[in-house]
Amino acid sequence: MTNIKVITGISAIAIALLGVAIQPQKSMAATVSKTLPAVQDSYDSFIASGNNYGTQDYLYVGFDAGIPWYSRSYVQFDLGEIPAGSVVTSATLKLTPLTPPIHGGTLPAVMQVTAADADWTENALTWNNHPTPLTVPVANGAVDATTNAESFDVTNIVTQWVAGVTMNHGFVLTSPGSGSAYYVTFSAREGSAAPQLAITYTEPDLVGPKITHVAVTATQTEATITWSTDEKGTSYIDYGTSNSYGKTKGTSALVAAHSVVLGDLAPNTNYTFRIRTADADGHESVSGERVFTTPAAATTETTTPTADAGTGLPNTVATPVVVLAKNAAQSPVPFFTTPAGKIVFGFIVGILILAAVIVGAFHQRITNYFARRQKHRE
Repeated sequence: MTNIKVITGISAIAIALLGVAIQPQKSMAATVSKTLPAVQDSYDSFIASGNNYGTQDYLYVGFDAGIPWYSRSYVQFDLGEIPAGSVVTSATLKLTPLTPPIHGGTLPAVMQVTAADADWTENALTWNNHPTPLTVPVANGAVDATTNAESFDVTNIVTQWVAGVTMNHGFVLTSPGSGSAYYVTFSAREGSAAPQLAITYTEPDLVGPKITHVAVTATQTEATITWSTDEKGTSYIDYGTSNSYGKTKGTSALVAAHSVVLGDLAPNTNYTFRIRTADADGHESVSGERVFTTPAAATTETTTPTADAGTGLPNTVATPVVVLAKNAAQSPVPFFTTPAGKIVFGFIVGILILAAVIVGAFHQRITNYFARRQKHRE
């Protein structure tokens, strides 16, 4: 529990202005880079349309229009560990070719990366039940004679998956289906170099506004509580005469300089309160428990007039007597108007009179002395 110093006048105004002038900047959300392994992969084959290849340690992509023969590979990644609301800034699909990387055809071999339109399972996928690739490729690339990892920029489709715009059914690797016949082999996740998705994203802001510069100005029946936050948020005060609070006042307006007036208070009373503020995304911050005390109120008493026996009119006038609250400023009472002061005053006056008598008598004796001497000389 924190005791808040109650302030008044210019101090309150200064702190309120300070809260407006100093607005700390909210720290940026974290940027994260990670590499995800494939969670399932497989390929299909037109000439073996009922076969499943989900346990193979390689992936096939290729075509031969003369046979005819086509093969496509499917790769999927789990994006569930990326927080909802994250913003993807880059995503790269990485595949490692096997030796030799390409069979037949003319180098480099052109490949396309597109997205699947439905769910599939690596241990059940066949040509007969495969999901249909989307007609528009999300990336294009070419495989040469080396075994260096091939990279495909898939930022756009991954951004849609993370944002929930489209469902993540994984990637489909296809050949263009024209030109010289070829097929390419890549390592599957069961092989020596599993497919990878290198992704960079910015995490969403999941933290409520930071509460600072809390101040209270209070009168006998009203208190104004002010504070600042590092981003715009709502303004609510839970308050009461115990830490159960019981009352709430505030506004849903989004501001960075906050002020809430509590107008139903009692004099000379301790109030417990806490601050609640939430940003535009609904992330709320709650302050610790704090306490302030309202000032005591002044009270009045009235004398009752008595009637004069002859006239029937009051012989005194009803005069309000102000009883000042504790710690209130009081006018000083002159000392000599008190009983003790009157005694001291009388004593001092008596001393002064006695001194005057003694001085007068002494003066008379001196005068007589010099008069006798003068007479004697004559």
